Amino acid sequence: MATVREIARKAGISPAVVSRVFSNHGYVSKKSRGKVIQAARLLCHQPLEKNIAVIITEYAYFGGYAGLMLSACLENCVQRGYHAEIIQENSLHLLNIQPLYGAIAMVYGNGIERIWAATSNLPLVCVNTDSRMIDNIYSIHSDNRQGINLALDYFHAHGHHRIALVRDAPNAFFNRNIPDRKKREKDYLEWMKYHPTNNFQPLILESPDEVGRLIESHASAILIVGEGLLAFYSDAFNQHCLRIPEDISVIGFEGHDTLFGGNITTIGQNFDQLARQALDLLEQMNAGQTQQKEIAIPFLLHERKSVRSLLPE
Repeated sequence: MATVREIARKAGISPAVVSRVFSNHGYVSKKSRGKVIQAARLLCHQPLEKNIAVIITEYAYFGGYAGLMLSACLENCVQRGYHAEIIQENSLHLLNIQPLYGAIAMVYGNGIERIWAATSNLPLVCVNTDSRMIDNIYSIHSDNRQGINLALDYFHAHGHHRIALVRDAPNAFFNRNIPDRKKREKDYLEWMKYHPTNNFQPLILESPDEVGRLIESHASAILIVGEGLLAFYSDAFNQHCLRIPEDISVIGFEGHDTLFGGNITTIGQNFDQLARQALDLLEQMNAGQTQQKEIAIPFLLHERKSVRSLLPE
């Protein structure tokens, strides 16, 4: 393993700067940090090369988004030879325990980018949160508008015009995992505005207890946004004797509850692409090659058997 002085000589900067990079303490310019990492890589300084902090929320629910995103991130780290250090957002002080190549935040909500500069000067990639255009912080996120339009256009192509939306989870714990629900509601309302249907007003449900409103509205289809929510509404449909897709067509969000033998058509975040792009950004940042600070990844449509065609044969 190369010494600090050897790396400093190779990078053409002082040993003190190399020490600050390795300890994640103190301000170091992006240019100087890049020189240290490149020199360390050439001299086989493995700890800096291999360790990436993966930051998750304090109350991660691994049955939904958190589990899917973390699995994709860990798989991609293994493929590239990185070691992932999983750190909760309330334990950021652990970032200073060992040298790190960078960090990927998967907290799925704004906030961490605001305190990052006071916490660490490591390169940071935020997944599904904002970069706030701060130096050394980049962002990658799923394109919510494209995803909502993808699902609604699929309904429309099968003859559905009376389409409702489930925006919220049944309790506050699950709502922590859907910070984009307001954006998704806005995108739904925007789509409905340009696809008006006589005698049907846009309908937004916030609880499985409101399925009665769905029946009264004579909606033919419903979009359930948020990973992990399908099970709650499936039970509610059974209680009201609503058959899928005979009585109600359904599109949900891809989650663990639909990955194993489920028959629900879903739209899903491209978790593998999010993870790969996050690691690409980290590598580009450390090489001083990044240009684009905000990257949007399209949703995917997983076609199954929960949407009935209303078009004449």
